[in-house]
Amino acid sequence: MRESIVVFALCIVMAAYAYLSVKEKSWFNILTPQLILAVPAIYLAQLVRLQIADEAYSAWLYAYIYACYALPIVIFVLTLVHIKVPAWAAVRSRPVVRVKTSPYVFLLIGIILFAPIAIEFGDQILNPRAIYEKTRTGYGLNFFLSTTFAVLGFALFMFKRDRGALQMIGVFAFCCAFGLAHGSKGQIFTFMLVPMLYWRYVGEKKISFTQMSILVIVLGVLMSLLFYFFTA
Repeated sequence: MRESIVVFALCIVMAAYAYLSVKEKSWFNILTPQLILAVPAIYLAQLVRLQIADEAYSAWLYAYIYACYALPIVIFVLTLVHIKVPAWAAVRSRPVVRVKTSPYVFLLIGIILFAPIAIEFGDQILNPRAIYEKTRTGYGLNFFLSTTFAVLGFALFMFKRDRGALQMIGVFAFCCAFGLAHGSKGQIFTFMLVPMLYWRYVGEKKISFTQMSILVIVLGVLMSLLFYFFTA
């Protein structure tokens, strides 16, 4: 019964994703990052766990939990598709955006917030997973806010009109290294998704189902390598 609940919730989420993809005519959209992270962790891993472990939780509790996972996705998709966004709030308003030094300011704030952690655990800088395990609780505010500002800085950088290819590579490499120093796979993945979401909604690029399948395979390989790196 519990397996059926997990599978049913997964089907609902995937149906909502397919519906949004068809409406946007692109299989990479705002829901893709959440699904790439959530489907393996929340649904597939749980199905495996139910097969190898004796869970004491009732089917009713599973129904409640997975309703909390699936229903917000459905509501979000229906809202996004059927409620028109005002022109002033649309991403296509990029021509009125003026970005100069703010990306670097946000990145600097992220570095400053991470500095106490780097100073405290400087001797383990080459073992970022250990830093992650020791700092996500006691240093939680510094840990999460530092990457939050770094992500915001990278997102703002994408809107710079004068950014060159070398600047783009440099800032992207720095952000990935910064996420790596935190020892979090999800944060590195987030930095990878920022330019992809920019090109989708600002550049108005559309990705077919075939292209999306190839992208999922590539991202799956990258995530597997990250898992290996952080567990080796």
